[in-house]
Amino acid sequence: MVNWQKRYGFGKQIFSNGAYYVGQWLNDFLNGYGRYIFKNGDQYSGEFVHGEREGVGVLVYQGGSSYESKWLKNQKDGEGREQTGDGNVQVGSFKANKKDDGCIFLEMFKEGQICGKGTQTWPDGKRYEGEWKDGKMHDQGKFIWGETKTFKGEYVNNVRQGYGEYSWPDGRTYKGGWKNGVMHGKGLMIWPDQRLQKGIWINGQKQITKEEQTLLSKVKKPKTADTSVNKTKDFGAEIKEEKEQQKKQFMPQSKIQQKKSKTESQN
Repeated sequence: MVNWQKRYGFGKQIFSNGAYYVGQWLNDFLNGYGRYIFKNGDQYSGEFVHGEREGVGVLVYQGGSSYESKWLKNQKDGEGREQTGDGNVQVGSFKANKKDDGCIFLEMFKEGQICGKGTQTWPDGKRYEGEWKDGKMHDQGKFIWGETKTFKGEYVNNVRQGYGEYSWPDGRTYKGGWKNGVMHGKGLMIWPDQRLQKGIWINGQKQITKEEQTLLSKVKKPKTADTSVNKTKDFGAEIKEEKEQQKKQFMPQSKIQQKKSKTESQN
């Protein structure tokens, strides 16, 4: 028997704290599908059970970021998808508002930090799959640019650091040490024709060995410049340019606008 002194069925409610609910009720509890607007402007649209978020639902924060997944007793539970206001997406698994590896995600994603294993994609197609710490790429991971350029190796605070393998669209692959985002230390360059080039790299530049210096000293310089020979690419500069582009991916929009304004004023 329905107790008509309690809210039942579809209805609306404005709460004393300024929150607002429209949806289904059962025995005076939010129950079924509904939309709850918090006092600060955040909104949850989805399923409720006995007054709590439970089932499938989407929580949209006032700042534009959102979380979509299953809920249990008002907490994130199961596979979830979080999207920031600028379009970045993170996918992961939760249990009682925590990642499966124990890293805590705060109730409001914009105040939390990505931690543990996860995947992030950018609107321009770039993708990172691997470990995170304090919201930054850290430890083992794989960064993919499009379909043909990849880096697989170690990161420290968003920077390539340690051992890593980098592949270019033209078929080149470098395997070796990295420091501050560029090739550094012992390494091996594998060329598209399968030639192998071992050596030492410092700040992105391959160092000439004594054997190579000896061979170069024996080569006679041509009397006239051979304009048909292509200049060797500066691979170190190429890596550094990509490093700067990567920094921009994580640079707050406010800083980018400040840099643009400063440049325009100088012009």
